[in-house]
Amino acid sequence: MVDLAKGLLRLHENGWVHLDLKPQNVMLNFEGMFKLSDFRYSRMLDSPVEHVKDSIGTEAYLSPELKSTTEKKRIGCFTDIWCLGMTLHQMCQSS
Repeated sequence: MVDLAKGLLRLHENGWVHLDLKPQNVMLNFEGMFKLSDFRYSRMLDSPVEHVKDSIGTEAYLSPELKSTTEKKRIGCFTDIWCLGMTLHQMCQSS
């Protein structure tokens, strides 16, 4: 999880959010480090989003703020942090 948190921090420091962090998008490299993959839903921080279900991430991992019925939303680091927690939860249940 530390590797993933560091990867998210670097992504956020550069003004981006991943938006689809889930166990399926975590890879283990040859050096034994976990890396983020699948950046197709990545967006710039504070990008407006109108139809979340049609445009970003995996619904089961979206933060509650992005699942709300408000028409216009702002993308922030909060959704990646929520996804990181959900991924940790899944990993703990699997072991």
